[in-house]
Order: sequence, then structure tokens, then C-alpha cells
Amino acid sequence: MRLLDELRTGRHGSVAIATGSTTIRHFMGASAKEFRHTFPDVRLEFHTERSSERCLDALRTGLVELAWVTITPDVHGLEQRPVTDLDWVLAVHRDDPLGPV
Repeated sequence: MRLLDELRTGRHGSVAIATGSTTIRHFMGASAKEFRHTFPDVRLEFHTERSSERCLDALRTGLVELAWVTITPDVHGLEQRPVTDLDWVLAVHRDDPLGPV
């Protein structure tokens, strides 16, 4: 029970996260630094993978506790929770085939 309480309150333990290296470099750097400052006794470990599916496989096999991925429709045996909503748009030249429909 003591170990569970230490994990729950961030006083001890480790968290392994699978995600892509670009995500770590561009989106998680400041958050990881803040986490390590706030919880210095908790080890934060990143496993870089090449795709969301490989991140989910690492989660399924128990290699990691969390996976930071793009949400996909068919993920059997796992729960996905959005962590942010972004209003992203695709900007292209007006003559681009991906442009106006």
C-alpha cells in the first residue's frame, strides 16, 4: 500500500511513455522538464517508436505504461483519451489539388 501511495502522489517510481521522437523534441520537452522538477524522485522514461501502431504495441505488451499517439478508431483492449483539442487547418496554394473543393 505504501508503494501504491508513493506512485499515486509522485514520491517514487517510474513512468514509461512510447511516442515518436518528433513529439518528444517539439511538444513534450518543456512538460518533461517541468515534470522532472516537480517530481524529482519519479523517473520519466521515453521509448521512441516510428508509428502510433508501434507505440500501441509497446503499450499492449507492457513495455510502457502510456502511449502518446494520434487517436485511431480501432484500438482493441486499450482506452484512448484526448489530451488537447487543436483547431488545425491545412494551408495550401489555391491551385493545389488539396485546396478548395
